[in-house]
Amino acid sequence: MSKNIRAREKSESKSDKGFWSTIPGIITAIAALITALGGCAAIFLSDSILSRLFPLETPTPEVFVITATPELIFQPTDVVDNTDSLPTAEIPTAVIPKAYDFQACPAGCNGQNYTNNFAEAITKIYVQFNYENFESSAPYTRIWKMNGREWIRYSCNWDGPSSGVETLKLTEPKGLASGTWELTVLIDNVPVLTEEIVVVGDWDYWSPGGIINACHGTN
Repeated sequence: MSKNIRAREKSESKSDKGFWSTIPGIITAIAALITALGGCAAIFLSDSILSRLFPLETPTPEVFVITATPELIFQPTDVVDNTDSLPTAEIPTAVIPKAYDFQACPAGCNGQNYTNNFAEAITKIYVQFNYENFESSAPYTRIWKMNGREWIRYSCNWDGPSSGVETLKLTEPKGLASGTWELTVLIDNVPVLTEEIVVVGDWDYWSPGGIINACHGTN
């Protein structure tokens, strides 16, 4: 073995011995430092040093599995019916105009002398009917027709009482034409009364009265 190789081995050997010989001194110095720091700082320093000298395995983080709670399903049975306990609102009764108890008579009607048939060329027929709920100023129309032909029409805004008895006269000085006469009464263009009477015979005199802008008259 050459002198150079031997010299190198001696040098490496001295170097290794020199390093290990310093460890006791390092440990003593660390212990003295820990003692001087004391408390939490000492624990931290010791843990830090130990973790460097003796590294621990990295702990595996825990995995938390969250199970979703199923949504509540609404069932029809969950509905509480409180309709029976609620107050019932009163619905106002509609005010409907009406006419009734129509009578046609050869003289003033008395409840016993009414008829539907009248003599040929009669000049006067008495008529009456009861009525209710005729609102003031409501459009009022009264029409007489004979065999479908209009003979006279009354048209106005109602100016009489809201309820009562309407008394009329169907007159023609030269005699009413023979045929079927029809009376129609309307409120707000809605018929509330439609009645028929018959004048017998063959009298054909015809003189229409036209339109009268009034609520009341003989016809």
